[in-house]
Amino acid sequence: AEKECWVIKFDKDLTEIGEDAFYECYSLTSVTIPDSVTTIGNYAFSDCESLASVTIPDSVTTIGEGAFYNCDSLTSVTIPDSVTTIGYEAFCDCESLASVTIGNSVTTIGDSAFFYCESLTSVTIPDSVTTIGEGAFVCCTSLKEFKGKFAADNGRCLIKDNTIIAYAEASGTTYTIPDSVTTIGNYAFLECRSLTSVTIPDSVTTIGNYAFYSCNSLKTVYCKPTVPPTGGKNMFYKNASERKIYVPAGSVDAYKAKEYWSEYKDYIFAEGVESEPAND
Repeated sequence: AEKECWVIKFDKDLTEIGEDAFYECYSLTSVTIPDSVTTIGNYAFSDCESLASVTIPDSVTTIGEGAFYNCDSLTSVTIPDSVTTIGYEAFCDCESLASVTIGNSVTTIGDSAFFYCESLTSVTIPDSVTTIGEGAFVCCTSLKEFKGKFAADNGRCLIKDNTIIAYAEASGTTYTIPDSVTTIGNYAFLECRSLTSVTIPDSVTTIGNYAFYSCNSLKTVYCKPTVPPTGGKNMFYKNASERKIYVPAGSVDAYKAKEYWSEYKDYIFAEGVESEPAND
């Protein structure tokens, strides 16, 4: 049954908002967390679909897993400098979230932390961040640029330790991955549905699991390495005859025989059949 939460009065000595504390409080529209609280627990405000405003005080250090999962009405959030951890799926499915400020003490942004934040246009990663989880910014369909730490190629992607970990989906429909990249991380381009063409440079030695999966419009891949990169599960999405993966002419057989690449052998062709597009 639908829960109704109109007014919340917190105890002045409260230090933690517990797991599932306000789960499915559909009528909750605004909340100010008291400055005694240090932890927002897992799924504490999950599925509060009318929650449009939340104030997180400087006392909070941890935002737990799914803390604001599926808060559809939340349009902006400021994560204070006191916070060190943004948990798994913390703001996942906040489809109206257009603005987020990440505090300067955050070290960890968890897996899928901002997954499906479809209104988010720009994200600044503070220098304090050391870890960005897999799929943290997947399906952010309006995301045009990254700023701050790990931002690369004019903000079109995040690169950490020569690994591309996220792509700004709204930054363009064709993309040439920078030559500095050696690894395309797990889920790096997952569900980038506007991407039509990508060029993988010869510096790449590894392509992770689901790296380009569900990129429904990705028709052309130019893969430059002579030696096939180590592949991952479901690297690409099978679009039947629409998919074409162009590889060096002398490497076609090697690609078709390579583990994981062999799943796409019907789509692998020798390079030179058509020209590569410029970045758009």
